Amino acid sequence: MSALFVVVLLLACWRVARFLALDELSRPLRERLIVKFGEASQLAYLISCPWCISFWSSIPIVWLSLIHQEQLATQVILLALAGSLVSGLGQTIEDRLDR
Repeated sequence: MSALFVVVLLLACWRVARFLALDELSRPLRERLIVKFGEASQLAYLISCPWCISFWSSIPIVWLSLIHQEQLATQVILLALAGSLVSGLGQTIEDRLDR
Protein backbone atom coordinates (compact mmCIF):
# COMPACT_ATOMS: atom_id res chain seq x y z
CA MET A 1 0.00 0.00 0.00
CA SER A 2 1.46 3.32 -1.05
CA ALA A 3 1.59 6.48 1.02
CA LEU A 4 -0.54 8.19 -1.62
CA PHE A 5 -3.25 5.53 -1.23
CA VAL A 6 -3.25 6.06 2.54
CA VAL A 7 -3.59 9.85 2.14
CA VAL A 8 -6.45 9.45 -0.35
CA LEU A 9 -8.12 6.91 1.95
CA LEU A 10 -7.84 9.27 4.93
CA LEU A 11 -9.29 12.17 2.96
CA ALA A 12 -12.14 9.96 1.72
CA CYS A 13 -12.94 8.88 5.29
CA TRP A 14 -12.94 12.50 6.40
CA ARG A 15 -15.36 13.42 3.60
CA VAL A 16 -17.78 10.61 4.43
CA ALA A 17 -17.74 11.51 8.13
CA ARG A 18 -18.37 15.16 7.35
CA PHE A 19 -21.19 14.23 4.98
CA LEU A 20 -22.88 12.04 7.57
CA ALA A 21 -22.48 14.41 10.53
CA LEU A 22 -22.73 17.90 9.03
CA ASP A 23 -23.89 18.15 5.42
CA GLU A 24 -27.33 19.44 4.49
CA LEU A 25 -28.08 16.41 2.29
CA SER A 26 -27.82 14.01 5.23
CA ARG A 27 -29.78 16.29 7.60
CA PRO A 28 -33.18 14.61 6.95
CA LEU A 29 -31.73 11.21 7.87
CA ARG A 30 -30.13 12.62 11.03
CA GLU A 31 -33.37 14.34 12.00
CA ARG A 32 -35.44 11.18 11.50
CA LEU A 33 -33.05 9.18 13.66
CA ILE A 34 -33.02 11.88 16.35
CA VAL A 35 -36.83 11.98 16.41
CA LYS A 36 -37.00 8.18 16.55
CA PHE A 37 -34.41 7.69 19.31
CA GLY A 38 -34.59 11.07 21.11
CA GLU A 39 -32.26 14.05 21.28
CA ALA A 40 -30.54 12.77 24.41
CA SER A 41 -29.83 9.32 22.97
CA GLN A 42 -26.35 8.06 22.28
CA LEU A 43 -27.30 7.50 18.64
CA ALA A 44 -28.29 11.16 18.28
CA TYR A 45 -24.93 12.15 19.69
CA LEU A 46 -23.09 9.68 17.46
CA ILE A 47 -24.64 10.89 14.20
CA SER A 48 -24.13 14.56 15.07
CA CYS A 49 -20.52 14.26 16.24
CA PRO A 50 -17.95 14.33 13.41
CA TRP A 51 -15.33 12.70 15.66
CA CYS A 52 -17.65 9.85 16.61
CA ILE A 53 -19.09 9.17 13.20
CA SER A 54 -15.63 9.34 11.61
CA PHE A 55 -14.47 6.33 13.60
CA TRP A 56 -17.48 4.15 12.84
CA SER A 57 -17.84 5.18 9.21
CA SER A 58 -14.12 4.71 8.55
CA ILE A 59 -14.10 1.05 9.59
CA PRO A 60 -16.06 -0.27 6.57
CA ILE A 61 -14.43 2.22 4.21
CA VAL A 62 -10.92 1.19 5.20
CA TRP A 63 -11.79 -2.50 5.34
CA LEU A 64 -13.39 -2.60 1.90
CA SER A 65 -10.75 -0.32 0.38
CA LEU A 66 -7.94 -2.55 1.58
CA ILE A 67 -9.63 -5.66 0.23
CA HIS A 68 -10.41 -4.05 -3.13
CA GLN A 69 -7.63 -1.47 -3.45
CA GLU A 70 -6.49 -2.73 -6.85
CA GLN A 71 -9.95 -2.38 -8.41
CA LEU A 72 -10.52 0.69 -10.55
CA ALA A 73 -13.97 1.34 -9.05
CA THR A 74 -12.49 1.54 -5.55
CA GLN A 75 -9.80 3.95 -6.70
CA VAL A 76 -12.32 6.16 -8.52
CA ILE A 77 -14.67 6.32 -5.52
CA LEU A 78 -11.86 7.11 -3.08
CA LEU A 79 -10.39 9.77 -5.37
CA ALA A 80 -13.82 11.33 -5.90
CA LEU A 81 -14.43 11.51 -2.14
CA ALA A 82 -10.95 12.91 -1.49
CA GLY A 83 -11.31 15.39 -4.34
CA SER A 84 -14.68 16.51 -3.00
CA LEU A 85 -13.15 17.20 0.40
CA VAL A 86 -10.17 19.10 -1.00
CA SER A 87 -12.43 21.11 -3.28
CA GLY A 88 -14.77 21.97 -0.42
CA LEU A 89 -11.90 23.00 1.82
CA GLY A 90 -10.44 25.12 -0.97
CA GLN A 91 -13.77 26.84 -1.52
CA THR A 92 -14.11 27.53 2.20
CA ILE A 93 -10.65 29.10 2.28
CA GLU A 94 -11.38 31.15 -0.84
CA ASP A 95 -14.69 32.38 0.60
CA ARG A 96 -12.99 33.48 3.82
CA LEU A 97 -10.23 35.28 1.92
CA ASP A 98 -12.82 37.17 -0.13
CA ARG A 99 -14.48 38.65 2.97
